[in-house]
Amino acid sequence: MRIDATTAPFATNPHSLRVSCDRAGCGVQNPGYWGIAVPRLSVSFKLALYVRPVGAGARLPKLIARLVEGQTVVAIGAIAPAPAQPTNAQLVDGWEEHRAILVPVGTSAGAALTITLAD
Repeated sequence: MRIDATTAPFATNPHSLRVSCDRAGCGVQNPGYWGIAVPRLSVSFKLALYVRPVGAGARLPKLIARLVEGQTVVAIGAIAPAPAQPTNAQLVDGWEEHRAILVPVGTSAGAALTITLAD
């Protein structure tokens, strides 16, 4: 995993995070500044991100987004391609918008966002 200054989804933000994963469960985690609060089960979270598989004929594997506190999952959602949007026309170099709705299965005062390859 490394910051890549050679490709990004938008010309206005010249950096991206390059992640190499070869097995289910590997991915990235962002703890947020003080963690991400999941105060009640009735609140879902919308996630949008931009992805680009690398390599000729490469396809994006299935990705899962989770909010976790330690080893406990407190919200989960499958990441899928987003519907076409006018802003997507500004994307460059094979980048695509993907989204997820993370549905709580528990509560937390300080969860971290994880994005991993699906099992």
